[in-house]
Amino acid sequence: MDTIYTLDARDHIMLEVMADYFKLDHSAIYREINGMFQELLLVLKSKSINYQELRACLSPSIEKKEIMLVFDSFQIDSSWYGGEVFKKILPLLDRRTSHSFLCGDYIDKGLDQDRLYHELVSSIELRNPTEYGHSSQYFLVYINNVSENLLKQIDDGLKSYIPYTGYVDVTFSCFMKRYASVSLVNSFIKHKNIVICGHEDDRDNSENINMPGYAFEENSYRCYSLQASLVGIFLSYKIERPVYDGFKRDTEFAINSISSNVLAIDGFDVEIDDSKLNYLRKHKTGRMKKSELISFSRAELEGLIREKIGDNYLYNLTHLKEHATTKFNILIEKLVSNGPPVRLMVALEYIPNERKLRLITMV
Repeated sequence: MDTIYTLDARDHIMLEVMADYFKLDHSAIYREINGMFQELLLVLKSKSINYQELRACLSPSIEKKEIMLVFDSFQIDSSWYGGEVFKKILPLLDRRTSHSFLCGDYIDKGLDQDRLYHELVSSIELRNPTEYGHSSQYFLVYINNVSENLLKQIDDGLKSYIPYTGYVDVTFSCFMKRYASVSLVNSFIKHKNIVICGHEDDRDNSENINMPGYAFEENSYRCYSLQASLVGIFLSYKIERPVYDGFKRDTEFAINSISSNVLAIDGFDVEIDDSKLNYLRKHKTGRMKKSELISFSRAELEGLIREKIGDNYLYNLTHLKEHATTKFNILIEKLVSNGPPVRLMVALEYIPNERKLRLITMV
């Protein structure tokens, strides 16, 4: 089975509606998800796009940054300020890299303006003057998988554009990252010199439409599109946040994509073999020291992973039939005594019959 890098049933409700309306059991849902995934692979292949190359923009990185660019729409002389913003951003991107873009206005979402003002001004790297009138005047562009060099390239390139207010580093958990996760909408994927976006479900997948309308072609990007249901489920990056009540079925559907035996993993035991722990201490010394896990006992490390299980999204979902192994990754953000948190990618084997998750690796 091909690895499914991400599956979004958090913001895209098609799977939940389908499962409830037709009263599908886990076996039927497993077939439906994998049937749609195979369709996705075929559509991408027909457009000469290799799904396996999209991993960097669909699952989180432990090394790269996540940033949110902030633009003051009051200083843009166009009602379609998003189009003007991307005329400035697109020429600054690296043709060798891949990123997911999510966009939206800084609307209040039930929060008061004092809170929104405070959170923005306390976290932004300010680049140009702005007069805060209301949060909704700011247009936000989230980009994942950003290197330090690319951040500098984008930031330097936008400094002379007066509506560019600045950027917020949302690599680690913070208010602005959580806000982005509930407010911003997946817009498109930039993969090297192509753009991938969604189009209407009643439009044939053989067509390619620039639905966002941004200046892709003018910047020599080839724009490919496919039906929004496929894009929404399999090509939508999920910004990390705690798994709130009401969204736990996202994890259920993720597991159901690789197994028809679906159980709630937040109650599972975590198992780390002695040989695995010794391997981590011997061969992953730098990461173990940096995360302050080098002195953790097996029981302490198992407890840490078990504590984080229910609060994380699942990525890199795989069933290896030849090895009878079902596995997935979670991203753990480990607080340390000095410096920023350390991100760890943890690969776990799903063993439902024993209600157990076995550690495969941690990097």
